[in-house]
Amino acid sequence: MSETVSHPGGDSCVSEVRELVRSLLTEGYPTVARTAAALGMSARTLQRRLHAAGVSYRDLVADARLDVARTLLEETALPLQDIAKVLGFSRPASLSRLVARRTGKPPRKIRRESGRYLRTPQHGGGPSS
Repeated sequence: MSETVSHPGGDSCVSEVRELVRSLLTEGYPTVARTAAALGMSARTLQRRLHAAGVSYRDLVADARLDVARTLLEETALPLQDIAKVLGFSRPASLSRLVARRTGKPPRKIRRESGRYLRTPQHGGGPSS
């Protein structure tokens, strides 16, 4: 894996880090140190290589969080609170702001537009009020 990262400033470096960050999200917030360690380098080296490629680690994490959030909003019925927790946000409002800022749409609208918008079951058999 570190072979492609060993070429500073390359697109392959950014792509590899982006994919790794996305996969690390399932284990909690992907810190620079955790990501760098997984790539076999120091956090400072990772930061330098990303800087040389014109990319910030913070933006890569935000992009990965947004990608995963969109997938979960569009393909699952997980409540926003659970999605926020999975992605390492302390509050659902923080996730909502990220999604709205980056997409121009609130999470609820993204879910609705996916065609899989699911609320609590209303088939007459569920609990009422």
